[in-house]
Amino acid sequence: MGILNRTINKALQWNNIDVSVDEMVNLIETKLVANCTEKELGKLKKGIKKTWVLAVGRGNYVRHYPSVSSSVYITMNFNPLLHTLSQITLCDTTTKEEFFIPKGKHNLRLLQETILSKL
Repeated sequence: MGILNRTINKALQWNNIDVSVDEMVNLIETKLVANCTEKELGKLKKGIKKTWVLAVGRGNYVRHYPSVSSSVYITMNFNPLLHTLSQITLCDTTTKEEFFIPKGKHNLRLLQETILSKL
């Protein structure tokens, strides 16, 4: 899914930026958490806890937190066959940037735990 996302971003002239888990946590704190309302933070906290979904169709295996209408949001992609979390990215629509962490379940779990501890 990462290759498809990066290709789409290139066609739409978005920047694909690879960051470490610590840099992603810092970006989430400064760009997203600082500008969220209390209700959005509740949805973000509930959404970040998810490690699997019962995915049926594209609408169910791509989740956006706190909301796509925000200028900055987290996108969580779930594998439609295994129903497990496969990717977490941070999208900034004002600067047209999407931030990616290195692949791997360890990095995803570390990011989730760190964000939840900060919220």
